[in-house]
Amino acid sequence: MGALLMLGDETRDHRYFDHALNLELVYHLRNGIAHGNTFNITDEGKKRSAKHPAHNRNAAVKSPLGTVYEIMPNLTGPVLFDFIGAADVIDILRSVEVYLSR
Repeated sequence: MGALLMLGDETRDHRYFDHALNLELVYHLRNGIAHGNTFNITDEGKKRSAKHPAHNRNAAVKSPLGTVYEIMPNLTGPVLFDFIGAADVIDILRSVEVYLSR
């Protein structure tokens, strides 16, 4: 949780750079975790999703299963340990590192 919160806050400070797909995924995961570990996508979040899709489909690092995590406007429920697992968070963190290192 802490790593996603820190990464989300840091990328927010840089206006999510170019709003890459995996950076937008971090935005939504961070917000869900910060608000009780639950997705509650507001109207503003839905508008943002329409403009800036959020998923890890093209991420540099994914689990061997290749699981795709995509934020949809109607997404609800717990973030960690339901929508996404702890090991997959590490993959997202590593993907952001690879992306921003380019």
